[in-house]
Amino acid sequence: MQGIRIYLNFIKVCKLIVFNKLINFYKFIISFDSINISKFIIFYNYINFNKLLIFCGFTSFY
Repeated sequence: MQGIRIYLNFIKVCKLIVFNKLINFYKFIISFDSINISKFIIFYNYINFNKLLIFCGFTSFY
């Protein structure tokens, strides 16, 4: 049981980290006027976000 509880807490922390990253990343984009810079930031963060999802496990997000 302890192992499951630790795993669930890990998922919770993971979700919080991802959520905070997304919020900060959108704030960052809004602060930029240039569309091209925004596209680059979206692309770069999308790759990192996918790495985070893989790290956290897809099951924890659905």
